[in-house]
Amino acid sequence: WPKSRGVGYEGADFTDVHHLRPADANVNSARGNKHFSECGIAEDISDCTTPAHSEAAADTSADPSSFLPPVSVRGDIARALFYMDLRYNGSGVDVLDLVLTDCLDPNESNQLGYLSQLLKWHEQD
Repeated sequence: WPKSRGVGYEGADFTDVHHLRPADANVNSARGNKHFSECGIAEDISDCTTPAHSEAAADTSADPSSFLPPVSVRGDIARALFYMDLRYNGSGVDVLDLVLTDCLDPNESNQLGYLSQLLKWHEQD
């Protein structure tokens, strides 16, 4: 869960290793704080880049607001994000209510999308 989308620099969510995965630093930097999704959901499909980065797996893609990870880890990523959504509901010190959604509100800094894509990846894994 990106820091800019709700996980701060303090609190239990910052130190929770259950949602971390090893990643190539350059590919992770290219992902940044993009939402998890196939290309063309929120942006024009012509803005899609495949692979998502020159060092990324061939089955990845990205557009200005979305990142599609490799098939081999999509279900794992989905489940890690489901965990974060359920575990961090805003009841702790320095912890926001983390929310997975398909209806992103640009005024909210605690949301990550796209829930429907994540559910699909979980079911396909």
